[in-house]
Amino acid sequence: MIMKLSLSLLILLLAGCLGGEELDCASINWTQKGLEDGKNGLDETNVLKIKKKCESQGVVASVVDYKQGWLVGIEVHCSPQNAFKLGKDGSKALKKNNCPVEFKTNFAESFKRGVELKKINETLGPLQKKVKTLKVDKEQLSNKLNKTEVDIIEAENSIRELNQEKENLKRLSKELEPDSVTYKSGLVEKETIL
Repeated sequence: MIMKLSLSLLILLLAGCLGGEELDCASINWTQKGLEDGKNGLDETNVLKIKKKCESQGVVASVVDYKQGWLVGIEVHCSPQNAFKLGKDGSKALKKNNCPVEFKTNFAESFKRGVELKKINETLGPLQKKVKTLKVDKEQLSNKLNKTEVDIIEAENSIRELNQEKENLKRLSKELEPDSVTYKSGLVEKETIL
């Protein structure tokens, strides 16, 4: 018995979850519901679906209050600022433009500008990454160049030192040359004596 009751309860719960949004029609604030639906860009005929659900619960929907809230909400939804944001965020709101006639053109234009900005940002992102990579590459090359310049300066200093040492050795060689001649002539004399 308890098992059957638990199974029945589980089936009812699952059916409620699968049945879509459950409305508590007795506690709906119709103006607020219209405002929310309008802000979300829902068509004003959405009230007819809600009205049908509420009638099945024995509640009469206040279409007038809903419509009053919806008009305020749809004006917010159809504002150029919101249209631009929706376009920039990648919304598909333009396809189901539920704005009243007086807002449709401005909504569509602002939405398209938002879409254009989205495309620019999508193109700009990879370009910014490339610039960042190139800056890092430039910095690395600059560091290598600085190291190469240091290596060149060190090599030039070494060459200067070696040239100085070479000049010193040449001078010393010239200074020792008379002694060398004297030494050689002394050797030749000793060889002749022997």
